[in-house]
Amino acid sequence: MVLATDQIPEKLELPKNMRKIRIKDRSIVYDIMGTGAVTVLLETGIGAESAEWSSVACTLANHARVLVYDRAGRGASEPACGARDVQDVQSDLCTLIGATDLSPPFVVIGHSFGGVLVRAFAREHRREVLGLVLAESMHPRQFDCLGPLFPSPTESDPRALARMRSFWQGSWKRTDSTREHLNLTGALDKDRMCAGSFGDLPIRVLSAASFLSAPNIADEKTRRALQSQWDRLQRDFHELSSATKAVYLEQSGHFVQRDQPTAIANAALELIAVAGH
Repeated sequence: MVLATDQIPEKLELPKNMRKIRIKDRSIVYDIMGTGAVTVLLETGIGAESAEWSSVACTLANHARVLVYDRAGRGASEPACGARDVQDVQSDLCTLIGATDLSPPFVVIGHSFGGVLVRAFAREHRREVLGLVLAESMHPRQFDCLGPLFPSPTESDPRALARMRSFWQGSWKRTDSTREHLNLTGALDKDRMCAGSFGDLPIRVLSAASFLSAPNIADEKTRRALQSQWDRLQRDFHELSSATKAVYLEQSGHFVQRDQPTAIANAALELIAVAGH
């Protein structure tokens, strides 16, 4: 899901020990925490920064190596030139992994748009991935299914509702709708085209009461309709693997890493334990 075009309700400070690396003539900020046989990769969505993984990363660092980074154009990382697609993001990540001598096996965690990215990573590096954690993952059909459910505009609409409706009903297709200049149309088309089973790859699907917990975006009837459709889309991810487990977080909003970081950490630790590490 995306609650607004690219808004961050709460600005968090970057960890003081973040490092920088040059990738394609731009500076990318990252940190590697912890030790262990498994490497955890964290991919944020388009409405939050890597600093918001702090609680999750600190917990997992007691059991694995954890890579936290700001994609080009996010946080303290320098922007790239032009529109960005999934391949561009994956190329940067793989360069970063290689340059920092991180090695498989990987547990990959993706929030929101990060869910699209980690699915792409797992398809490309299937033999190196132990498992996936999808936290409130973006769905390739979400804009088609939820966009029409927003109420028609009125003069009294709250700003949050107006912005969200605009994004969900079309502005998401513009690359300037995100600070990374992401080609979301291409990303979701590719995710839809490549959709299919990951076999028996362990997957944890975490979904939340995203719309029900956001009273400022619409009336209760609309929010319930949006939530119902969102829940249906999240259930599609249950079919990605024969080893999928789903967790519904009734007390969390869309940004699970803020509201219930322990749920994400526990899901990742379960995958590490299942793999025997």
